Amino acid sequence: MLAGSPTLKIGSKIPGGIDTPTAADVGNDYKRLSSATQPNPAFYQIGLAQAIKNGKPTVLLLSTPAFCTSRLCGPAYDTTSALQKRYGDKFNFVSVEVYSGLPNPAATNWQLTPIMHALGLASEPWLYFD
Repeated sequence: MLAGSPTLKIGSKIPGGIDTPTAADVGNDYKRLSSATQPNPAFYQIGLAQAIKNGKPTVLLLSTPAFCTSRLCGPAYDTTSALQKRYGDKFNFVSVEVYSGLPNPAATNWQLTPIMHALGLASEPWLYFD
């Protein structure tokens, strides 16, 4: 990490009060939450703010499988999904897209989602454990 980077420092906690959209917020329309070809519904059951408060460790993935510029978002999503299937009873798993305006982020000029701004991120993917 570069000195002066706005991203969270290693060992820092994810700030409270940052919430993320859930399946209930979009009427279970997963295309509005994820660009993955097969979204994992478990990633969208609770928002980040609730996950941080419920006492279980939280895994937060910020990626955009269909629009990733680094080519790592899809594999990161798939690997995190496999971890969720194995450890979903022990950890909260929350996934958030990098871009707003799904299913067509080009319509919003590739605007970053609020959590990307809140965490000082401009690239993808990112995986946090809290």
